[in-house]
Amino acid sequence: MSNRKLAILAVVAVAMVCWAIVQSHRSKGTPSFLPDHLLQGLDPADIYTVEIGIEDDVVRLTRQESQFVVANKENYPAAVKQINELITQCLDLKPSELISKSAANHADLEVTEDKAQHVIRFLDPEDKVITGLIIGKTRDGGQGQYVRQVGKDDVYLATDVPYFRTSATDYLDQALLSVEEKDIQSISLTGPKGACELVRQDGDKQYKYVNLPDGKQLKTTVATSLFGAMSSLRFDDVSKQAPEGVTFDSSLKCKLNSQAVYEFKLGKKGEDVYVTCQADYLGEKSVQLNTSQKDSKEELEKKEAVLLTQEKVQKFNIKNKGWTYKIPKWKADTLLKTPEDLLEDVKVETPAVAPDVNTPVIGPTLPDSNN
Repeated sequence: MSNRKLAILAVVAVAMVCWAIVQSHRSKGTPSFLPDHLLQGLDPADIYTVEIGIEDDVVRLTRQESQFVVANKENYPAAVKQINELITQCLDLKPSELISKSAANHADLEVTEDKAQHVIRFLDPEDKVITGLIIGKTRDGGQGQYVRQVGKDDVYLATDVPYFRTSATDYLDQALLSVEEKDIQSISLTGPKGACELVRQDGDKQYKYVNLPDGKQLKTTVATSLFGAMSSLRFDDVSKQAPEGVTFDSSLKCKLNSQAVYEFKLGKKGEDVYVTCQADYLGEKSVQLNTSQKDSKEELEKKEAVLLTQEKVQKFNIKNKGWTYKIPKWKADTLLKTPEDLLEDVKVETPAVAPDVNTPVIGPTLPDSNN
């Protein structure tokens, strides 16, 4: 074959390769370059406010000094874990395919702010939008969702869109008290129907009713449920003022082995139960760590434990002072116990009557041997 023919074949081969590349890109509908992440260059330190939601249904998280608060809940402190999770989810979102570069397609793909499933905006101290995400509908067949950046026309497909928390309560740390059940030393209850105290005894699920009345015994199952409910107390809602008509006529004190005491005032309105709370430390309060002293390792550990407990009590009071919490009804029903609920009559077993040894035993009649 001549050199001229070889050159022609080479040109044809190159042309075929170029054609194949062009057709490949056309069939995929993707550009030669996709951003690694949809949001790039966002510094979390620049975020002053986060808005999650659409139109009037928007959760607003605002920075106050060193923490975020939930504006929808009277600026109650937001949970750091949930805030960090939200920002990380947005920064980690990756586009997999360019779908459209035209704003004319936004409505069909439901990436307009009035049709989107989720709208998340990050704002600066002047309430100006830095950036954000708009999450649209799912592509037919369920393979990913349409997404775009706030203020940009380009719409991408993202195949791994996370679940976003969308209610104000989602961004609250709803734990009022979370301790190991075995660390609860005693629980005291006071209410309109009387007062009582339960103390943990040695052994698992063993409790003592202080000043147990004659003829009564503790309902162990009820006491076990009470201690279990107290170890994990959460709230459903929070406000600075209790609803009108709530009377806090019951109290519950939970004392831990660490000598920390958590007190809850409880009040009802209809089926709803509300609580306020505070804490105190009953142990040695003048403990100080001094590395120059020749304390043993055990003594240093005890002092450190005391200081940590004092710090927890202080933080508990700072966080909860001035707030009223609504707790779940089922939890309230487990906690609001009276002496009547906790006690039952001692069960007296009637002893079996032993047979009289002097009474002849009548057995079956034997046949007469003479017959």
